[in-house]
Amino acid sequence: MWENYATRELTIRDTLCHRSGVGQSEGDLLFLPTTNLSTDQIISKIKYIKPLHSFRSKFAYNNLFFILAGRIIELVSGMSYGQFIKTKIFDVLGMTHSYASMKDFNPKESVSWPHVFVEDKIVSLEHITIDNAQGPGGLYSCVSDMFKWIQHLNSGSTKIVSQAQLDEIYKSHVCVPTSHAQCSKIKRKFVTYCLGVTSMEYETLKIFGHTGSILGSVSRMYFIPEKKYGFNHFFKPRCLCYA
Repeated sequence: MWENYATRELTIRDTLCHRSGVGQSEGDLLFLPTTNLSTDQIISKIKYIKPLHSFRSKFAYNNLFFILAGRIIELVSGMSYGQFIKTKIFDVLGMTHSYASMKDFNPKESVSWPHVFVEDKIVSLEHITIDNAQGPGGLYSCVSDMFKWIQHLNSGSTKIVSQAQLDEIYKSHVCVPTSHAQCSKIKRKFVTYCLGVTSMEYETLKIFGHTGSILGSVSRMYFIPEKKYGFNHFFKPRCLCYA
């Protein structure tokens, strides 16, 4: 980290709730649209990014710390990130059409292609591969498999993690400004960021979810455990998006 104090005090919890002090999306060009830097080389650049906020004072979404969290998984488990996700999640839930890399796709499978509007014309783009940044954006899935994931999240099952771990994941760690893009359409009383997931209220319900985008493709996932509701929204943006 830029500051010695932050370097010493940064925890895995900090990497998952975006309170490092580094500005929103700073450092994305280290892996987007594609680069030849390794994962470790990307992580080594974090110390050169001057923070926008003081450590743990504000929410600012930053992909570099999800990359760091993914690398920690590899070091602790002894498996690659892709192997870990496949073994611990995909295989357990029967997500047979989900992958951690474009390289793992079955060439016979039907795959959607990213599109954007350029001067009011729809333009098809090539897929980009970010195998050096799998933590924030290295998963490829489909509607049916994501439905299995939402079913699991709404079920309260401890098949993948324990109840104590779920409680920690859903615990609010930092406040998110209610003017944030994903909540600007509906007036919110509060929005918080937990561990890798956003928490917000709608009337009397507590909603969890997350969004993500990469060149020509956007996804949104939300679920309401107390109602067993959930949905995935996959769509093409009107602009070039990275997040």
